[in-house]
Amino acid sequence: MKVETTGKEIIKPSSTTPDDLRTLQLSIYDHFLPPIYTVAYLFYAKDELISPEHTSHKLKTSLSETLTKFYPLAGRINGVTVDCNDEGAVFVDARVDNCSLSGFLASPDLNALQQLLPLDAVVNPYEAASTWPMLLVKATYFQCGGMAIGVCITHKIADAASMSTFIRTWSAEARGEAGNTVMDPKFAAANFYPPANETYKLPVDEKANKKSSITKRFVFSAAKLEELKTKATSPEFADRPTRVESVTALLWKCFVSASSLDTCGRKVLIQLADLRSKLPSLLPESLIGNVMFSSVVLSTGQGEEVKIEEATRDLQKKKEDLQTMIQDVGDGSSSMIGSKLANLMLTNYARMSYETHEPYTVSSWCKLPLYEASFGWGYPVWVVGNVAPTFENIAMLIDSKDGHGIEAFVTLPEENMSSLEQNPELLAFASLNPCVLTMEVKLEETGREVIKPSSPAPHDRLQLSLLDLTCPAIYVATTFLYKSTARESPEIISRRLKTSLSETLSRFYPLAGRQEGLSICCNDEGVIFTEARTDLLLSDFLRNLSTDSLAAFLPEIEEGESAGTWPLLRVKVSLFGSGSGVAVTVGISHQICDATSLLTFVQAWAATAKGTTTSTCTPHFAGATIYPPPDTSFKSPSIDDVYELQGKCVTNRLVFKSSKIDELKCKAASESVRAPTRVEAIMSLIWRCAANASRSNSLSPKSTVMTQAMDLRLRIPSNVLPQDSIGNLQTCFFVKKGAESELEIDEMVADFRKTKEEFSEMIKENLQGCDNDTTNITTTTLGQNLLTVMGDFVSECYKPDVDLYTMSSWCKKPFYEVDFGWGNPVWMGPSSHTVYDNMVFVVLIDSKDGEDVEAWVGLPEQDMPVFLCEQDLLAYAVLNPPVLI
Repeated sequence: MKVETTGKEIIKPSSTTPDDLRTLQLSIYDHFLPPIYTVAYLFYAKDELISPEHTSHKLKTSLSETLTKFYPLAGRINGVTVDCNDEGAVFVDARVDNCSLSGFLASPDLNALQQLLPLDAVVNPYEAASTWPMLLVKATYFQCGGMAIGVCITHKIADAASMSTFIRTWSAEARGEAGNTVMDPKFAAANFYPPANETYKLPVDEKANKKSSITKRFVFSAAKLEELKTKATSPEFADRPTRVESVTALLWKCFVSASSLDTCGRKVLIQLADLRSKLPSLLPESLIGNVMFSSVVLSTGQGEEVKIEEATRDLQKKKEDLQTMIQDVGDGSSSMIGSKLANLMLTNYARMSYETHEPYTVSSWCKLPLYEASFGWGYPVWVVGNVAPTFENIAMLIDSKDGHGIEAFVTLPEENMSSLEQNPELLAFASLNPCVLTMEVKLEETGREVIKPSSPAPHDRLQLSLLDLTCPAIYVATTFLYKSTARESPEIISRRLKTSLSETLSRFYPLAGRQEGLSICCNDEGVIFTEARTDLLLSDFLRNLSTDSLAAFLPEIEEGESAGTWPLLRVKVSLFGSGSGVAVTVGISHQICDATSLLTFVQAWAATAKGTTTSTCTPHFAGATIYPPPDTSFKSPSIDDVYELQGKCVTNRLVFKSSKIDELKCKAASESVRAPTRVEAIMSLIWRCAANASRSNSLSPKSTVMTQAMDLRLRIPSNVLPQDSIGNLQTCFFVKKGAESELEIDEMVADFRKTKEEFSEMIKENLQGCDNDTTNITTTTLGQNLLTVMGDFVSECYKPDVDLYTMSSWCKKPFYEVDFGWGNPVWMGPSSHTVYDNMVFVVLIDSKDGEDVEAWVGLPEQDMPVFLCEQDLLAYAVLNPPVLI
C-alpha cells in the first residue's frame, strides 16, 4: 500500500484560550510516562454522498471547534506544564491509489498501518511527543471512497480514555450535536495525582527497543472467549473471570513460554487500570489526563510454570486489593487517594531493576465507545488503539466491532514473536490477523453462451472406462489468474477466447458432447462459456486470497446441467477492475478427465488463442485403453455415496517455503529413505497432523489411511500411452496405519516410499510382455490388476472406523506455463472444493517460482481448527499468505 500526502496544515482553536487557562500543570504520572503518542485508527466504509474535499473541510472545521474545549492539545509542553498558547494541531490529508479499503481490511498489514498515522509530519516523534505538536491527525482516502482517520495525542496528557473522550467530542461536533451529547472535558489530573516535579526520574531501561520488534494481531471471538473464561476460572473465586482477565492470563502464560531462556531471572506483568470507573464520584468520565494505576500484577521466576487459572486468580486478587486500598484511605478525598497510589507506584518502580526483571505490559481499551464515533458518514468498521512509536513486550486489548470479542495487538522481539504465533494454546482461542471485513467478490455476469466446435466431430461416440464411470460426476476445476489485460478491450478478449475455444474443441470433440449412460455421444452440442466482470483489482484479490473466494469465478451450474450429462466442459472468464487482470476458470467432468487431461486441454486452448499452436492432431482419448469398459448393468456412484462418510469439510491453503521444505526433508529422512522428495515429506507431515487432529476429536482412535494418486502416463511407455492422452489415466496406492500406531514422520515417509516402489514395480511387471512397436496393451492384465488393487482399497478403507485422506500431487506439471497471450499466470489454484464441500483431500501444487509448494487441504470442519494448531505443521507451513504481484 502506498500512501501519498496531499496536504498539511496547522489547525488552531476557533476561539482564543482565556489568559487564566494558559498554563496547565502536569501530574507526576504524566511526567514519568515515556515521550510517545497514544494513537487511534478509525476506518470508515465508502460514502458516495461525501467527497474527500467536503470530508476534509468538515473534519478541519469541527476539529478547530473542538480544540476550543480541548485547548491544551493545541499548546506546547514546557517541562512539567503545558503552555496553552493556541499553537495548533497538525492535520494531514493523504490518499491511497493502489489499494481499496476492503482490500486492506481483508488482511490488515500492520506495517502498512503505520503509514496511516501522521507521524511522518514530524522529524522526531519522541521529541515531538514531549514538546509539540501534542495532537496530530491524518485523514487518508482510499480509491474506493473509504477512509481512515489516524489520531495521535501525546501520552504526556492523554490516556486511552482521554483519547476516547476527545474523539467522541470531535465526532459529535462534526455532526452538529456536541452540545447535546458530550460533557465538556476537565483538565484536572494534577488535582488527583500530585503535581509533577522535574527532579524526580524513573529508572530507564537502556536495552528497551534495542531489539528488532514486531507487532501481530490476535483476535478472540465471543465464543472462544467463553471457552477461555471457563478454562481460566479458579475454584478459589466464585466470580467468573472477565474477558480481559482471561485474555491477560493466557497472554502472560504465552509470553513466558516465548521468552528466551537466556533472559534475566524474573518476568513481571504490569497492568494498567483506569481509575475513573473505580472512583466515579471523584473522577468524572470526562477527566482528561493519565488517570491510571499501573502495578505489577503477576511475576514468575526462571523455569517456573504458569497456569492460566492461577494467573487469573492472582489478577482478580490484585483487583480486589486495589479496591480495598482505595476504600481504606483516610478522608477519601481525591488528592489523598492519588497521593497514596502515586507513592506506591513510585516505590514499586524504584525497586524494579531492568537488570533483574523483564517487564511485560497489558493495557485494555475495552468498553471505550470508539465504535460509536460517527462524523456524519456512519460508524467505523474497524478501530485500532495503540501507542507510537511502539514499545516491545506490550499488548493492547480493544473490543472487536461486535463488542463481545477482543483484538490483541502484541509487540514482542522478533524471536519471541515467532514462538508466540505458533503457540497451540494461544491459537486454540485466537485467530492470527483474520480479515476485518470479508472481501466480498461481486461478479456481474455479462454473457453466457454455448460454444460449439468449429468443425464436425470425426467420431460419433466415445466409450468410457470402468474407472471413468467410478469417478464422481463432479467438475475438475482450475482457475488461472493473469495480470493486466489493459492493452486489449473486453470485446477483443471475448472474441479471441471464444474463437480459439471453438477451434480447440474440434480436436477435443468429446468435450463438446453429451454423456449418455456408459459412453459419450459426440454430437457437437457444445460447452458453456460465461463472461463476468468485477470492480475489484486483481492485486487486492490476491493480497486477500481465501480458499472460498474462488467460488465466485466458477461457472454456475443451472437447472438441468450436470457433469454427469451436459455440459462436460464449462468455462468462465472474469475481468478485474481497471484492466488489472483476468481470471480463466476451466472445469471438465471428472468422468472423462483427470487433472493432467485438464492441463493438456488448457495448454492446447491457450496456444490456439495466442496463435502459437504447432499441432492440429486430435489428442488420444484413451480412458478405455488401460481400463476395461463396464458391463451394461454398471451404475455410477453418486458424489454422496463417495463422500457420505466425511460430512461437511473446510478447505485451507498452506504454503511451504523452499527453505522449510529442506528442513522438513531432513526431519523426514531415515536409514531406509535418506533423501525424501518434497511430495513424500509434505504429504506425510499433512497426513500425520490430520490424523492427530482426528484422534483428538474421536472417542476412540481410528485407523488412518493415506491414498496417493499416480499418473500412469509417467509409468507407461509413450508408444503405448501418449503423454497427451485424455481420460482418467491414473491409479492409486495406499498406506495404512493402525488405530494405536505411533505416527512418526520418518516412518510414514519410509512406508510411503516402500509402497510406491512396490506399486511401480507391479506396473512394470504387467508391461513386460508389451511389444515396443505395439500401440495397445490388453486391459485384462494391467488394467484388471490395477482395478483389483483399487477394489481392495475401497473395501478396506471406506468404513466408519477408518480416516481416509486422498492425496494428489500436481507438482512439476506446467500449469504456470499456460499463456493465452497475457504472459504466464501470476497465480493458479484448484477450485472444485468451493462447490463440493464434503471432500477430504490434499492437493500439492508448485508455487509460481517452482521452489515453494502450496498445499490445499480439505478436512472435516471439526478437525480443521485442531489441524491448524499442530505445532509440527506450523513449524514448516504458513497459513494462506497473501499473493503479491
